[in-house]
Amino acid sequence: MTNTLVLYRKRMKFSQKQVAALLGLRNPALLSHYEKGTAMPSLKRAMALEAIYRVPIAFLFPNLYDHLRSEIRDKEDRIWKPKHNHKH
Repeated sequence: MTNTLVLYRKRMKFSQKQVAALLGLRNPALLSHYEKGTAMPSLKRAMALEAIYRVPIAFLFPNLYDHLRSEIRDKEDRIWKPKHNHKH
């Protein structure tokens, strides 16, 4: 799934190596996988990325956020949709 990690990293003028160090990663390759969307960070790492890039997690993973929000709204509609009163 696409994300905006590269955009925000570049906006902060950080290299992959610098961000990897801030995340406590020994190898920046994992950060590269996050940026390419081939791996998802744990919640703890996603929150660390939020702190590093100074934007909400939803901004870093907007497509995932939009997908999850849409699924939840659909479920809400099904759960709380008022039942039609059938008058005979």
